[in-house]
Amino acid sequence: MTPVACQPGLDIIRDDPEKDFGVLNLPGKSYGEGNFYMLQQVCHGRPITQGNTSRNLVESLRDHLETFDLQVQRKQLANAKVKYIVITHKVLQWSFKWNLEDGYLDQYPLNYPIVYDDFGLLILKVY
Repeated sequence: MTPVACQPGLDIIRDDPEKDFGVLNLPGKSYGEGNFYMLQQVCHGRPITQGNTSRNLVESLRDHLETFDLQVQRKQLANAKVKYIVITHKVLQWSFKWNLEDGYLDQYPLNYPIVYDDFGLLILKVY
């Protein structure tokens, strides 16, 4: 088995008393990132908006998520009960490449309150 340690900060999501909410992970298009986010989900136990599946059977929020108008995005996420955005910059030696299709990284902290920022992990609260 490969030992797994949970990143500090994910306990904020894990310990949130609300029961029914999800998490958006960014950046988020590559297969490797999807695998990492599914592993990260073990640490907080909440549904995530993306991961890897053998094929997509239906369109999801991720297929229609606004990324440049973050006020519109915030409404989309709140309506879908996505409470947190987790932005991963770096884990050990693996850097996460930001994709322009995810919007402008510097705008996220200006539009969402920061609840955690350390160890290559930024957690923002949608509602």
